[in-house]
Amino acid sequence: MLTGGQTMKEANVAFQSDDLTAPLPFFQHAPSRRILYVAAGPSPLVFSIGVQDVGGHAPVTATVGTTLHPFGRSTAVASLATSEVRQELAEAGPMQAGILDESLASWASFCDDVADRLSEGEELQAALETTWLLRDANDVDLDDEDPPTQPRGSVVR
Repeated sequence: MLTGGQTMKEANVAFQSDDLTAPLPFFQHAPSRRILYVAAGPSPLVFSIGVQDVGGHAPVTATVGTTLHPFGRSTAVASLATSEVRQELAEAGPMQAGILDESLASWASFCDDVADRLSEGEELQAALETTWLLRDANDVDLDDEDPPTQPRGSVVR
């Protein structure tokens, strides 16, 4: 960004290339008590999750036929193209580093995996429900590739 009297060349020298590739911060939207994350991709998507859902992703209560990761149940996805999403981002502020950092990093990985699947044409609900699955009540199946034709272990598809 140019500052008073600065040339474009001077501004480019001051701007580090690492700044171009640094991940976006998480944003906190105080009115909704949600955390926002913008996933990079051909069509920028904004993921959101309740603050209480990030910090307390308790074990999933398995229902008949499903064993999905808590993030799949508590994450919402919207397009950056919608004015409501842009308004929420305008109202949000960057999250400060803190006790949720590790959980947020895990959630960002989940969001990136979902974004990849959506860009490949998968339906939203299917991507949220099958991107990360739990098995053996503790293990996470990080399934960001096409699902196998046969379930592995006790993974329910």
